[in-house]
Amino acid sequence: MNLRRNILELISYGHKYQYYKINIIKEEDNKRLKPKLYFSKYQFFIILSCVGIIVFNDNAFSNDLSGYIISALSLFIGLFFTFIFTLFDKYKSKYTNDFLLTSTDEEKAVNDKNINFYKKVSYLTLYAILIAIITIILFSINWICKQK
Repeated sequence: MNLRRNILELISYGHKYQYYKINIIKEEDNKRLKPKLYFSKYQFFIILSCVGIIVFNDNAFSNDLSGYIISALSLFIGLFFTFIFTLFDKYKSKYTNDFLLTSTDEEKAVNDKNINFYKKVSYLTLYAILIAIITIILFSINWICKQK
């Protein structure tokens, strides 16, 4: 397994499932919902405001604040990894191959919706965990640089 390829795939699916509707079965209909730009206008605003705060304010984050944010994000990661493991367990126990083979067309439509929901929740949660890990690394670098 290539870690870089898996991370890039996770980022790609994270962006895909942000605008994915679980009720739509056809992939083409979901492609129309995705915005033209890589980030939405709100995401651009948040990114630019964070960069502005960091660039124009030397003491934007104190050591205590960095430690608090790192601790909070670590708790966030731990809780959501537990959530992901529970979600996968629930998914495997609910959707076995025998169940999918014996269901009717109406049940298959509901199953497709549920499968799309599980995919969306798992990819977006893993994407949020990846962003939290990157944020922890950046805050750790900030904290180490202020120690010197």
